[in-house]
Amino acid sequence: MAKKTWGKIGLVVAGLATISLLGTEFSGADEKKVYISDDNLRAAVLESAKYDPETGEEVVIENELPTISQVEKMKDLYFYNVRSLEGIQHAKSVQRLNYSPAHDGESVIDFRPLSGMDSLEEFFVYNFEPNRTTPLDISAFGELKSLTYLHLGYFASVFDFSPLSKVETLERATILGHGMVEFPVVYISRDTKTHMMGHPVTYSTQFDGERSVSVNLKHDEEYLEDEATVTLEGTKVTITNISEEANKIHLRFEANSQDENFYAGTDCVIPIVWY
Repeated sequence: MAKKTWGKIGLVVAGLATISLLGTEFSGADEKKVYISDDNLRAAVLESAKYDPETGEEVVIENELPTISQVEKMKDLYFYNVRSLEGIQHAKSVQRLNYSPAHDGESVIDFRPLSGMDSLEEFFVYNFEPNRTTPLDISAFGELKSLTYLHLGYFASVFDFSPLSKVETLERATILGHGMVEFPVVYISRDTKTHMMGHPVTYSTQFDGERSVSVNLKHDEEYLEDEATVTLEGTKVTITNISEEANKIHLRFEANSQDENFYAGTDCVIPIVWY
């Protein structure tokens, strides 16, 4: 009876060991693949990765799942109508990236996967979303140590450019901003028709030139012909002569570098309550 018992135990142990080895094998295989959830991004990666840049020969990509080494060899990447950049962090040799996000209100707003692209030198994106109400976080670009040119065209408004101060290689940046990020409601006296606030934008060291602010008044979604006056003194913004017909203030903040290689525009809307 004891021999049979030990025999069964031995079979169980051997079976568990086999399962463990198989699990390790499959886990290793999974780690070597790049999983890309966005269909359009995956198609672009597959198109770029199917040719070995060293030999020019076409390589085999099984089950539309490129290996990490295949993705790491890519030099250029172009794609459009993309909602997620997840997986692109493995493209460590790509030097130029050009794309257009999806135009259905679900555009890419999370750039964190870009921070793994060690060789990226040029990044260009164009997208027009006038109703974008979410600020754009560009902190991922601060991790790109090879970046020389950054173009964010009408993507969304950026309020913190400070991460770019860490990118010593950056030679040029155009960040046009757009969208209408809505600030908290402000209360304005009918007697003074004036509103004062601090400058809401933090700039990187590259923006060492002129800074300005412009103002337009709105009633709901319609712009008014009445003109207000805005002044900028250091970080103090003063808006005067605000028409009582207005229930929103549209501000646009702009900054340049002395050599004019850097430009940034940032928009915001401030709702008004009169008293």
